[in-house]
Amino acid sequence: MTRNNPLKKIYVKELPPEQSPYKVDDDVYKRFDQRNNLTVGRPTWDEGVKAFTKKTISTRVKKIGEGQPGFGVEDYSLFEAGGVTTFRLETAINHANRGFTSWATLGNKLPTGAEKWSGSPQKATQMVKRVARYFGAELVGIAPLDRRWIFSHAFWTDGKHKQIVFDAVDAPIENEDQMVIPENMQWVIVMAAPMDPEIIQYTPSPLGCAETRITYSRMGLLVGREGVAHRINAPAVALHARMTVEDFSQTDLSYAPPFGPTWDPCLTAANQLLKVL
Repeated sequence: MTRNNPLKKIYVKELPPEQSPYKVDDDVYKRFDQRNNLTVGRPTWDEGVKAFTKKTISTRVKKIGEGQPGFGVEDYSLFEAGGVTTFRLETAINHANRGFTSWATLGNKLPTGAEKWSGSPQKATQMVKRVARYFGAELVGIAPLDRRWIFSHAFWTDGKHKQIVFDAVDAPIENEDQMVIPENMQWVIVMAAPMDPEIIQYTPSPLGCAETRITYSRMGLLVGREGVAHRINAPAVALHARMTVEDFSQTDLSYAPPFGPTWDPCLTAANQLLKVL
């Protein structure tokens, strides 16, 4: 089956490095503090923004009561369900070194006697791109790291606020005050997750925002974390067995803290989906 790719309609003009489409005035530019981000930071400390966020529930109740299309209970349920994976697994929206975006190793080790993979940069690049697309990336590329695009400070909704620095370390480190990136880190893997243009056009309704939240959840599969592959097995088996959403919501998945929560994100998503169907 041919996959519909709306990105193919975009005209892309390749420019050599010396003909950059924009110029940055380094005398003016400074790295952005994530604490000032409207999604992650400001709602926790900016009184002007908090005045609006405090009205979230009352606004929802009012919209639902008015019967306005796109603002019904089912629409808000879809919005909440879209963020189940990313919020339940602590990644949230752009939380550094949390959940799916953890800096920790997956813990996988080579079997005794097996040789570590080695190959040319070209072969490694091809492998990374194929795997990224396998996990759902629409676009993927490898580019030199430009430190100007790294936040000056990381911020989390629990109030933690840490400076991001580069230093001579062997691996990324997070301590009480700083997020430390290895000085010799030179390259980044850039991945783009697709969004449904038909749904996103309903923004700022719950439907359009649901697409944003589900995309953040999908992004978790691109960067991955220990145990993610095993969680995918559950819905994969359900699909193979032709289970209904209600059947799947009643399945008894393993409960083994801290590896398996009481309510697995897959079951939570299924229960939220039942409210929409």
